[in-house]
Amino acid sequence: MQTLKELIEQLPPELQQEVQDFVEFLL
Repeated sequence: MQTLKELIEQLPPELQQEVQDFVEFLL
């Protein structure tokens, strides 16, 4: 089972930023 961080690091940079914003929104 991969961690969320590992999954995000596999995404392209533009998606990483969107995911980061989304995660911060949820927290």
